[in-house]
Amino acid sequence: MKIGVVTIFDVPNYGAMLQAYALQRALEALGHDAVAINYTNQHLDGVYRVGVFPPRPTKWLRSRRARAFVRDHVRTSGSRLRSVDDVARVAEQYDVLVTGSDQVWFTGPVQGYDPVYFLDLPGVGTPRISYAPSAGATSNFGSDGPRIRQVLSGYAAISVRDEFTEAVVRTVTDRPLARVVDPVLLHDFAEVRDSHLAWRPVREPYLAVFGNLDTRAASLAREVAASLKLRLVTLQYRLNGGTRVPAPDPWQWMAALRNASCVVTTYFHGAVVPLKFGVPVLCFPTKNRVPKVTALLRDAGVTGALVPATPAEALYAVEAQRAGRAAEESLGPKIAASREWLARSLAEVMQPS
Repeated sequence: MKIGVVTIFDVPNYGAMLQAYALQRALEALGHDAVAINYTNQHLDGVYRVGVFPPRPTKWLRSRRARAFVRDHVRTSGSRLRSVDDVARVAEQYDVLVTGSDQVWFTGPVQGYDPVYFLDLPGVGTPRISYAPSAGATSNFGSDGPRIRQVLSGYAAISVRDEFTEAVVRTVTDRPLARVVDPVLLHDFAEVRDSHLAWRPVREPYLAVFGNLDTRAASLAREVAASLKLRLVTLQYRLNGGTRVPAPDPWQWMAALRNASCVVTTYFHGAVVPLKFGVPVLCFPTKNRVPKVTALLRDAGVTGALVPATPAEALYAVEAQRAGRAAEESLGPKIAASREWLARSLAEVMQPS
C-alpha cells in the first residue's frame, strides 16, 4: 500500500526530523511504501530560514546538516509543495494519507490553521488517518472548530499523541480517539544503532543539556553534574561551564542523548530520546511545552523529573530512574498497542466496503 505522510519534517529541528524518519520506517516495517509529502508551511519556513547574510556559522551548519539528513534518510514525494492545491494534486496517487506526528494540529501563532496538516483537501477522496498529531499548547480550536469537526468526520481512524491534544480534539468530535506514542518511540532504530548511535561528544561520562535553561535550571544542572562527577555537555545551546556541541547532525544529537549518564532538557523530544534508551532525564519545559512534556512523563511513569525544585530532588529523581524500569515498563505496552493500532487502522482502510 502506498502511503503519503503529511508532517513537519523539512526543518532544522531534531525532533521533527527524527519523528518523520521514524514514522516512515515504522510504516515500512508494516509492509507499506511510505513517502513524506514534500509540503512546507510558508510561515514555519520563514521561522527556520537562515535569513541573514552572512548567516551565523552554527545556524548555517545546522540548516545544512538538516537538509542533508532529509535528503539522505527521508523519502519524499518530489518537488516542494507550498499550497493546499499543490498537495491536493498529488494526494490521489496514494492509497492512504496519514497526518502526524509532531505539532501538526497546533493552530496558534505562526502556524495557524493549516488545512494541509488536517488533510483538509477538498475534492480529494483518498482515505485518511492520523498518527500521533499534537495540538501543542492549543487549548481550543476557536473559530476553526466547526471546520475541523467537518474535516475529522471524514477520517477513517483518528489517533493523537497526548491527553491534552485528546481533550481539545474531543471538543470538536465525538468519534473514537486512540492515544498513541510518538514515532521515535515506535521505531527501534536498529538499522542505525551500530554505525551512528555509538557517537559520543566526549570520552568521559557526561550530563547532556539540550535547551535554553533559565538561571535556576542551569544552576541545578551544574550541581547535578558535579554531584555525579559528570562532565557538562551542551547541545546547540550555550551554558557557562559546559562543553558545547553547537551544530550536531540528527544522528549525533540522538547519540549524545542516548550515551549520556543524564539529560537535562526543555524540549519534548529532548525527553523522548533518553526515555527511549533508559537514560535518566530532568525536564524544565517552557510554558508552551508544559502540556506535552507533562503527558510524556506521565505516560512513561516517571515521577520527580518535571521541574525539580532543588538539587536534592533532582538527584533523587535521577537515582530513582537509574534504579528502576518505570519508563520501560510503562512505555513498552503503549508502544506495542500503538503499533497494533496503526497496523489495524491501515488494514481496515483497505478492506472492501
